[in-house]
Amino acid sequence: MSFRLGRRMSVTAALAVASGIALTVGGIQTMNVGSSQSDGGDGERTEGITAAYAKARNMSVDEAETRLNRQEKLVKTDKKLKRSLKPEWSGGTWIDQKSGKLVVGVTDERHEDDVEGDGTETRLIKYSAEDLEKAKRSVDKLAERFSPRGATWYVDVRANAVTVKVAKSTLDKGKTRQFVDAARALGPVVKVRTTEKPVSSNVGITNGKKIESTNGTSCSAGWWVKDKSGADLIMTAGHCTDGGHSLWRYNGLHFGGTTNTSYEPMDWGTIHVDDIAAPRPTTGVDMAEGDHAKISGLGKAPVGTEICKSGYRSGQTCGPILAHDITVTYTDGTVLEGMSSANLVSDSGDSGGSVYQMDPEREDTHVIAQGLLSGSTEGTDEDDTMYYQPIESALLDGDLIFVKSMD
Repeated sequence: MSFRLGRRMSVTAALAVASGIALTVGGIQTMNVGSSQSDGGDGERTEGITAAYAKARNMSVDEAETRLNRQEKLVKTDKKLKRSLKPEWSGGTWIDQKSGKLVVGVTDERHEDDVEGDGTETRLIKYSAEDLEKAKRSVDKLAERFSPRGATWYVDVRANAVTVKVAKSTLDKGKTRQFVDAARALGPVVKVRTTEKPVSSNVGITNGKKIESTNGTSCSAGWWVKDKSGADLIMTAGHCTDGGHSLWRYNGLHFGGTTNTSYEPMDWGTIHVDDIAAPRPTTGVDMAEGDHAKISGLGKAPVGTEICKSGYRSGQTCGPILAHDITVTYTDGTVLEGMSSANLVSDSGDSGGSVYQMDPEREDTHVIAQGLLSGSTEGTDEDDTMYYQPIESALLDGDLIFVKSMD
């Protein structure tokens, strides 16, 4: 597993970012973190957006539409179910792409009747959510003790375990092997997996349109946010803005400067958009095939949900969420916590890009922000894993306001 930090991507290929289109007065709404995800209502189907998703997933338009419609219903069901599931007897929920059902793990058959909803099924599991969280806290403590390199660990609801992944080439770096041995000693609730590719923190600089800072960094813009004073900010990856104040340009035009950076244990940063800047932030989402979508809000979709990202190097790619609340350690010792991952392709050139989900309420006209692209395993094949900073936790950390479309 080679984790590439510093995925970079152009503004024009990025999602709902500083695209150079003038801001439409009155065409926005601001949204605090605790607000609802969507305005609701049924949007008129836009065939081009479904086609873009179909192309990204290498399937027919009809198959893509069927999958997204099914996912829409399952995401709604998941939201309702989580109000009644108890951590002492449930082990999490996830969408199974093969069966097309929302799976709910339960520790006892007596609780199967507590799970009600169309398209759901229960599976008997050994460990409850409480058991898994306790095991993860134990792994966290081991990480504080041994400071492993090139490792990730998280509650894996599908495996009903805490999964620890580490590259074979980093086992002998520092005390990584001691960490792995101690994690295995916690018992079967922890599953340790070794991978072939090493973890790397190399920053990839790509050609093409991008935002560039005066300190030599080039990255993509992410989501449009505001601070409490109402100032316009562009949110991007924290490792892009890390390193102190710098000015930023798009197509050679100055548009702002770094205002804040959170890099370790999170990965987000903000760039102030000057009042006289040429590129202005918008709430339009550039999709593949020249189509566009609006932004209805932000959220955190369940494991198994199909999400997408748009990148300069690898374009628009989509795939299912693999896990939430992941801890990632780089070979240089950097530790990121509370990350999420998805099984989709990304490459050097995509860093800071917007990660989104089709809005279950308005599937073909709107999207829901999920996060900011942080990095991925090395390679651009179907086994690639992308890691991203969840948008909700970043906004809370920065006391920022998300900007969504008016309708």
